[in-house]
Amino acid sequence: MTKEYDRILDFIKEDDFEIILCWIDKNTYGEIHYEPEQKILINIYLLVFDTFIHEYMHEKYPELKGLKGEEKINDKTRKFVSRMKVSEIKKLAKYLMAEYHKS
Repeated sequence: MTKEYDRILDFIKEDDFEIILCWIDKNTYGEIHYEPEQKILINIYLLVFDTFIHEYMHEKYPELKGLKGEEKINDKTRKFVSRMKVSEIKKLAKYLMAEYHKS
């Protein structure tokens, strides 16, 4: 394993921070808080939804390949997600996560 892996694993094992998987907002993947308690919030709903939409865009636009294509897919993903309502993102992400746990 790399030094980075070991450092991250040590950080996790120190247990100084509570790690919380939750909704934050539509534009934030994660946050770190020091007061009143030390915690790291991870926006699991947005991460799952954003990743799914990114891959959906690859399916929808198979002609977009290579580095330039990936940049265009990233742009399309950002625009698509920005047009979605928070309630829709959360609902679809929960559905995706429930489907994952079935397999």
